[in-house]
Amino acid sequence: SLALLGQAKGRRAAKIIRRKERNLRKAFFEMNEKTRKLDALNQHLQAVGAVTADQLNMIPVIEPDGVFAFLDMISSSDLRSRMSPRNFFLVLNLCHEITAETADRYGCRVDNFLGDAVFLAHTSLFDPPDRVALSGIAERVMIMTLALTAILTQIHALTTGDHPQDPEKQVAALVTTHDITIGFRAGMSFGSALVGPLGSRNRRIVTSIGEPVNKASRLQSTGLKNAIHIEKKLLEILEDATVSPAYPVLWQMAATDTDIPPAQPNVPFLTFLADRFHLTSPVIRKMPPVSYKDFFSDTTYLICCDPKGRS
Repeated sequence: SLALLGQAKGRRAAKIIRRKERNLRKAFFEMNEKTRKLDALNQHLQAVGAVTADQLNMIPVIEPDGVFAFLDMISSSDLRSRMSPRNFFLVLNLCHEITAETADRYGCRVDNFLGDAVFLAHTSLFDPPDRVALSGIAERVMIMTLALTAILTQIHALTTGDHPQDPEKQVAALVTTHDITIGFRAGMSFGSALVGPLGSRNRRIVTSIGEPVNKASRLQSTGLKNAIHIEKKLLEILEDATVSPAYPVLWQMAATDTDIPPAQPNVPFLTFLADRFHLTSPVIRKMPPVSYKDFFSDTTYLICCDPKGRS
């Protein structure tokens, strides 16, 4: 105690001080390690859709410029019947981990995991605290397109044994052993949606509800493997968009995702996308008329995310 320390003199006092200093140093390093683990946990929870207590009790708001997307595993019922439960969950969880980490890297949010599907959102409400204001809906659409393409190409790499999340190549071995195909399809839309807490008193999430959310789900359901299904108005945004300093968040991502930023500003976004992920041409493909539940359209398109040289 401090009282005893005050009474101690000479060598005895020095020993007490050294002992207390050792204990303080140990406590300091333990607290630092706990802080590091808590920060990592918070970052992971945010990546997979966790929210703060304030957000769980927030007043629902209208997000005017949200971008929403769904990813879904194709033929999951067939995969479940041909693999053991343990192996099926191994594959699915690896795919979900890739999705969560990639969404976090691009500043998007995993709104929810829905079995073998994932709901992603990119809205100002969940922008990282240090993110500068985005230039508008075009930048959000480009960022979500990059995130989805990165997810789809990484899942393909997982199935071929070329992804660091699976150093033992377990997924590639399952593909060969069971003669199966593992793939996801995506649908994306944008617009105004309600965002707020939803659920019971004991189990509640913060999620988005609205027409663009429904459309993204319908587009995903009518899409094709390894492609992002979109409407014409979203394609028009991407065709007119460029990767340039006018979009500071996207421009920084372009610099980080590649060894160097694009050689010249105002690079067409679809050109950048194809070059960045080495996509097979044509990247854009028109779909025949699609119909699912209350959704019908004869002018939808696929952003094909097949890498070049794919067997």
